[in-house]
Amino acid sequence: MSYQQQTIKAIDNADMAKVYIRGAMVLIDLLKDSSTWNEDYIRDAFYSVESVLELATRELDEIINIRNKI
Repeated sequence: MSYQQQTIKAIDNADMAKVYIRGAMVLIDLLKDSSTWNEDYIRDAFYSVESVLELATRELDEIINIRNKI
């Protein structure tokens, strides 16, 4: 993969990480207003936050891998 292709891939990974992080922030905002939610909804929301942050971490790890190849 050329330097330019690696740079484009890293930017794509960063954009996806931002999307996932924003998704986690939305879920956290929903949790702030969860006083009427039952325990199952709250637990599922926390698992969702964890999942999207894990996806963001994978995208950031991929950027590090691309950087290490340059």
